[in-house]
Amino acid sequence: MLAVEGKTVGEVPTRTQGKLTMVSIGTMGRLLNLSMTHKDDTLIVSQGRSKLQIVHKAAAVWLDVQLMPMAAPAILDNNQWWVESQSALNILQGLLQNSGSSSQLSWLGSSLDGCSSSRQGERGKTEMSSSSTSVPITSQQLQRGAQSQVEEVPSLSMIDLSPSTPCVLQAVRWGQYDEKMRVVFDYEGTVSPEILEKGNTVFVSFTTSEIATAQLVSPCPKEITVNVETTKDSCKISLESQMGGSQKTFALSAPPRLVVDFYRSSKKASSPVNEIPQAQDKPQKVIAEQLPLPPITGEKTGSLGKKLVVIDPGHGGKDPGAMANGLREKDLNLQFALCLAERIKKLGFNVRLTRENDVYLKLRERTDLANQWQADMFISVHANALPKGRHASGTEIYIMALPTDKDAMELALIENRELTGENGSESAAQVDQKTKMLLNILGNMQQNAKISESTDVAEYLFNAGKKQGLNMRRVAQAPFFVLRGASMPAVLIETGFLTEKSEAKRLASSSFQQQFADAIARGVAAYLKGR
Repeated sequence: MLAVEGKTVGEVPTRTQGKLTMVSIGTMGRLLNLSMTHKDDTLIVSQGRSKLQIVHKAAAVWLDVQLMPMAAPAILDNNQWWVESQSALNILQGLLQNSGSSSQLSWLGSSLDGCSSSRQGERGKTEMSSSSTSVPITSQQLQRGAQSQVEEVPSLSMIDLSPSTPCVLQAVRWGQYDEKMRVVFDYEGTVSPEILEKGNTVFVSFTTSEIATAQLVSPCPKEITVNVETTKDSCKISLESQMGGSQKTFALSAPPRLVVDFYRSSKKASSPVNEIPQAQDKPQKVIAEQLPLPPITGEKTGSLGKKLVVIDPGHGGKDPGAMANGLREKDLNLQFALCLAERIKKLGFNVRLTRENDVYLKLRERTDLANQWQADMFISVHANALPKGRHASGTEIYIMALPTDKDAMELALIENRELTGENGSESAAQVDQKTKMLLNILGNMQQNAKISESTDVAEYLFNAGKKQGLNMRRVAQAPFFVLRGASMPAVLIETGFLTEKSEAKRLASSSFQQQFADAIARGVAAYLKGR
């Protein structure tokens, strides 16, 4: 039963999801007299001026402009929204507090009373704390939470190895750090896979696998060797370490995943990488001198202490981007980027472009360059497009986060399909699956260290555009691969819609490009001068 200040207000339907108890968030909203709107794959719950956005299959929600984690992804099933029981209390409590209410929510007189908190306690610091209701958390707290999630975990002896429920391997992720290599197995099932450690080798067995054997190749075969045996009823993986150190294996839940850490015998210097998204993504060593680099005025660490802005003209080379009304997106992106770079330099900042001519860069190379140059801001420039029969106009600014709505998610899917050109063996469907995996990573709080700063940048640029009379459509969020991995505030600008004839003509106009660049540059300066 749902209670407010200890008094029951009504019964809430429940269902089980593995070991978790899910509750009807819609019923809770009605019992609390909250306003609710269901649009596509998003449920918006509001009270006064505060708004909660719940996205289907995302393990985090937006509360106004801040992100809150949940113990499991939200589920939309037959027009009914289901959220893990303790998480439901947390996010609705946060909404009430943001709207000025001090009422405390709790579960009383049912199996929900205390059941989720006990599970949360088992995870300790690896997931949300259930000792008290939560409020929106800051980006710094998100970063600390992500770190504790992968460091303070149950020991191997706590892992349930019972094979009573099928264990289906969904994805493999790799991470490289100074002192270790990390392998993360994402899987579905109510129990962990079978694990055996023998010498410097770890054996992991799944009931079956939904990924190709080729995707299990080690990105660093000189350090970790991978062997795979698959049959109709099993997928057995062995990981052999050549690193000379020990290894540690542990499980995490919500969503279920198995983590294997292989430690080096000595702390040799190696380039720390937050996370390599997929085993089939071969590690890329990006060398700045091999790419087209424009001149840069001064040095970031010089006496002038100038801030550095990296501008990324989207697409290029073999990838033309969107094409409509006689225009190619890659050409427009470069024109806008060059104008913007010139304007920002005139305002006293350093600028570098990821490309200054018609060359092809992989998505990851773009933010790799920004990180290598220690940029203070990353701006990726694009042009929008809609399918036949749909119309829209104006500039949109995106940050990499959970999607605002279905249109934002569709745009991310389209932009991310550039990945099909990076690996000929990958289809658009496989890339779309990568995008959905990225969405899940975002929900797990592992890519949000700069989300607050990126939101601020987007707002500064949006407001600057409005002041200069530009048609600024909206600030939104979606899982864009080109923004993933940026260690600085990062945004993606869709300058306008190529599929709108009148707007396409305007986008190709030199005078409009100058007006646009001037407005955005003013927003960049306003943000950086305040830092």
